[in-house]
Amino acid sequence: MISEADQVVIDEMITRERTMKKRQKIIEDMTHKRRVFKRRLVIACAAVVTPFLTILYNVFMQYEHWPMMGIVKINILVAILIFLLSLALFQKLIKYRPLKYIVQRYRRRIDKRYTEALSVSNRWLRFYYHQREISHIIPQILYYLEANSALETIDDAIAYIDSQPVSLELYQNNLSEFRKYVKQFNTMVLSTANELGQPASRQINFVTLDGIPNVWYFGTDPEAPKVSELDLGRAAIFTLPTSEEL
Repeated sequence: MISEADQVVIDEMITRERTMKKRQKIIEDMTHKRRVFKRRLVIACAAVVTPFLTILYNVFMQYEHWPMMGIVKINILVAILIFLLSLALFQKLIKYRPLKYIVQRYRRRIDKRYTEALSVSNRWLRFYYHQREISHIIPQILYYLEANSALETIDDAIAYIDSQPVSLELYQNNLSEFRKYVKQFNTMVLSTANELGQPASRQINFVTLDGIPNVWYFGTDPEAPKVSELDLGRAAIFTLPTSEEL
């Protein structure tokens, strides 16, 4: 029989898990909006530039009597080709100004819109029980208390979780999947928190060295905020899905 004191803590755990799910949904919405905005910006730029490139192409067509120009005729296929080339071009240019500045402005606007909603969940990022940070095992605690009738207190559940041996086979499988991911992709999302506990996430590129397995390297400005945040030890990485949904 779960005591009233434990039930109060369990209710807080349930509230925390619900809040974290809402927080994750907000972060996913923010990421989706940023991705869609960049995609639409690239398409819009390509759509604007395509007519000008088509006009330029027609100007060159005035010299179609030249041997090289005579083999090409302006048609819908050429316009489509120009549009696709423009898309590819702006996919590269979006990393540089002025398009980069437009994306950054939109990102700040999105961040500002969701700041209040994310701030509400900040207090739940860490969960302490008897001076131990247990946020990472709360789902297990709730599960075992419900599924295992022999566990009657939170302390029983935590002790049971701590007593579970680490599966070497599971570890090796996870490590294998991790290495498979690294071979397919070179981008991850780095999430850190500052001294006030305010989180921040950014997408970064990483590299690996053949002689040093399981180590990721990425470059950054030594004065960048994430450097000091990494020194605090408050960091997590999230991998992006590959073509194989890894």
